[in-house]
Amino acid sequence: MTEKRISITEVTISSGKKKNFKLEVDGQLIMIPVDDEIFAHYKDQLWRDSPTQKQKNVFATVMNLMRAAYLKGREDGKTKS
Repeated sequence: MTEKRISITEVTISSGKKKNFKLEVDGQLIMIPVDDEIFAHYKDQLWRDSPTQKQKNVFATVMNLMRAAYLKGREDGKTKS
């Protein structure tokens, strides 16, 4: 099996008013402050009152990635302190 690497070459960081993105990780509610604009994109692109199965799957994938990123950041923070 070959390893595939994907590079992200552009990151945009906005500043200004914040909203809290709520994420549950291992039974703990995590509040991640994000810019209003980023939160608006999340709501526009991912949040649905009555999602189709495909939309549920996409949302679940994003939430799993967020959970994994949070856990990795927490783990990295422990090793650097």
